[in-house]
Amino acid sequence: MRADVAFEIVKLMVQVAWADGEIADAEVEQILGLAEHVDVGPTNLAMLATMLRGEEPLPPPDLGLLRQHRSTALAAAEAMVRADEVVAPDEEQLLAQLRSLLDG
Repeated sequence: MRADVAFEIVKLMVQVAWADGEIADAEVEQILGLAEHVDVGPTNLAMLATMLRGEEPLPPPDLGLLRQHRSTALAAAEAMVRADEVVAPDEEQLLAQLRSLLDG
C-alpha cells in the first residue's frame, strides 16, 4: 500500500475511533500499530499520538483518495468500530455515512 493511502486510512481510523466520543486502549493500539507498520514517519506518528489523546483536532481524511481504495478504507473503518468490542449507535451511523461518502 502506498504511504499516502496508508496515512489517509490511519486518519480515517482516528475519526472512526472518536465517533463515540471516547477512545479505547484497543483502538489506540490498533491505530498506532498500523501507523508504525506502514511507516507514516515520525512527524505523522507524533501528530497521531496527540490526536489520539484528544489534544489536537482531527484532520479530515482525503475522501477522494479513499474512494480509489474504497474496500480497504471500509474494512479498516469496520475493524476500528469493532476494536473495543462495543459498537455504539454513533459508530454505526458513521459507518453508514462513510459508505455513502465513499460511493460518491
